[in-house]
Amino acid sequence: MEREHELEFDEFFASTYPAIVRSTTLVVGDREVARELAQEAFVKALLHWRRVRGYDHPVAWVRTVAFRMALRAKAREPERGALPESAVADRVADVDLQRVITQLTPMQRASIALHYLDDLPVDEVASVLRCAPETVRVHLHRGRARLAELLQEDHDDVAH
Repeated sequence: MEREHELEFDEFFASTYPAIVRSTTLVVGDREVARELAQEAFVKALLHWRRVRGYDHPVAWVRTVAFRMALRAKAREPERGALPESAVADRVADVDLQRVITQLTPMQRASIALHYLDDLPVDEVASVLRCAPETVRVHLHRGRARLAELLQEDHDDVAH
């Protein structure tokens, strides 16, 4: 029976790890740090696998753990600047967007990553980020507005 749980976890890890790393990278700005955070979240899932596997969405549990660690890590460090271009290349192909997203607040990055990259509804984003759905809507609205502003500025700079 124990071997069956291990195989189940291995499949779960293989199918969900890349997406957790991708979206966590947007928050912390460093793919290696995101990998470490995702691995730590999966270790916690493995330690509690008997319980976690019974949840309706075990990946939501892992995502929540990874994002909370990412936001705590981001809050402890000074702003380091731009994300490497490869950080979000899987699903965000626009190089301008990759560059300007680093200018958003960590909560705006997290809200956008969870809502747009991970396709989570606002209520689930709120649950992951431990805030009200209205707060997520504000982060999404401000994040989109800031992205539009920054992308327009870049467009204006190129035009001149």
